[in-house]
Amino acid sequence: MVMKDKNQLETKLFSRSSRASTALACLPLAFTACTGQLSDSFRYTQQKESYGLTQEINTKIDMLWVVDNSASMDVSQQKIRDAFTAFANKYMQPTWDIRVAVITTDTYLAHPSYQHFLNRTIGGTASYNSAYAAGRATYPNPSWAPDLFNTGTDRFRAGGLKFWELVPAWTAYGSADPTVTFARLLPGLHDGPVAALCVEDFPTRHFFGGTPNCRTRDDTGANTGAERCLRPQGAETSVTQCVNTVLNDTVRSGEAIIETLGANAVTLNDAFRVNATAGSAGHGSERGFQSVLELLSQNESTATALFRADSTRMIVFVSDEDDQTQSTPPAGEQTTHTPWSYYKCDGATLNALNPAAGLTNPGSVCCAGGSCSYGTQGTSCTAKTYPGEGTRTVTICPVDAKLIAVTGDGSSVKDQLDTFFQTLDGSGSTGNPNYSVAAIVPKTLASVNALQALRNTEDSNVGLYVQNSVDRGDRYMELSTAVVGSGSLNMEINSNDYTPLLDAIGTALVANKSKFTLEREPTAADNMIVQIIRSGGGRDTLTTTQYSISGKILTITDYDVVLSFQQGDSLYVDYQPANLN
Repeated sequence: MVMKDKNQLETKLFSRSSRASTALACLPLAFTACTGQLSDSFRYTQQKESYGLTQEINTKIDMLWVVDNSASMDVSQQKIRDAFTAFANKYMQPTWDIRVAVITTDTYLAHPSYQHFLNRTIGGTASYNSAYAAGRATYPNPSWAPDLFNTGTDRFRAGGLKFWELVPAWTAYGSADPTVTFARLLPGLHDGPVAALCVEDFPTRHFFGGTPNCRTRDDTGANTGAERCLRPQGAETSVTQCVNTVLNDTVRSGEAIIETLGANAVTLNDAFRVNATAGSAGHGSERGFQSVLELLSQNESTATALFRADSTRMIVFVSDEDDQTQSTPPAGEQTTHTPWSYYKCDGATLNALNPAAGLTNPGSVCCAGGSCSYGTQGTSCTAKTYPGEGTRTVTICPVDAKLIAVTGDGSSVKDQLDTFFQTLDGSGSTGNPNYSVAAIVPKTLASVNALQALRNTEDSNVGLYVQNSVDRGDRYMELSTAVVGSGSLNMEINSNDYTPLLDAIGTALVANKSKFTLEREPTAADNMIVQIIRSGGGRDTLTTTQYSISGKILTITDYDVVLSFQQGDSLYVDYQPANLN
């Protein structure tokens, strides 16, 4: 486990020296070193000193999952649900102090610069029609919007909707406290699929897939709660059951931060599987990095803070598109800024994918500088090269100059994360920030094409233009690669089974918890004693096959030993040179 110094369990072996006879007398002692030496006592040279110290094992791990909740993520979220049980049973030990939370890739919308955008009126007398709502005998409007649906017509509010009413969590509806924002880890916001309005239009049509899923959740008394999401019955699937609407918002764990210490294994497993189901009603400008930074800004100085000093941290990104994190718009732009500001669309690609639509006409869908449906900054995107496979161009792309650098410029995403964790630990700018990154993203053209084919079918079925939206996760992988020495990982989101992916994440955490830094490099490992002192009494002495030493680093190589750690256990290391006489 990590001791109190970053990502490693540290046990410092303090030197003790005394007269030769006194040192020999001290050899059998397990927990004490001889003291009280005389000022004129003979001292052994450093390599002949004996060292011993007992220190409590630190089992703290804080995990943040950042799950893409845009329109194409239902299947990937199901794979997380399916694979998590094995992961939880092996790695999320109730004897360890692990905390886990999940946020979405549109959590950045909690930043004040987007409030004007979220509060703008969209549509009008003919917009956001809902044959589904009109076909219901009754449509019980939610308490926060009693005039949302006009009974007897086929549309929602004739005067139009506020954009946030499509996904009310964007403004943390229901709270009079202005500090309760979408970037807080609170029940109702990040403890299950984000609730959204059931209409047959952007951005919720993929989330619900049409009337059947809406009716599944909204019909009074039908399949409420999380049970059918986790364990669907008959012809049901978890995708159709793991849905929250503004009328039926019951697929929730009730815990935005899940804690393992002393938890029931089944309850723990179910809670995470619900939380990892972020839904697919989120905004299509997916900004995983920006969402994490917003969480750090708005949540981590409050009572719902996730990250703790001296813990081992891991951030897991799951997305089928690349990160699109942009710099915050200046105050003068905030009344006109939207999440689609500073985007370009590739006219040639869009037109080729939709040959009958004439989408690249001036002033139409893909145009530069006008009132465009897609992009105002240009009509071409840069193609990505996939070595040995070919090239591919996405349809909608952010302006490169507006993207926050992942690494290297002093204010990059990595720099900001490093500074946050160094400040949290009080380790200074040169300290180990002690976090790792796992990226579960598309890595190959074959993967991108396979995922895109599924997305194309969805787009066509609901009458949307076909776009090249799936994209290799270069920025996520760049961060993971840059966070070296901490078990960071790049993994394929198109994997059929996520069990090996989650197992790799667990193994990386165990590896972090298996290393101990010694104060001095041993010279005679055959006389080293390494023990686990159990909090409940007793001790386990490790054999030389269960640990290794390289320089000052002692690594417990038997992961079953590491997984057996309990909160309150201690590590004892005693080194007695073989030639002591």
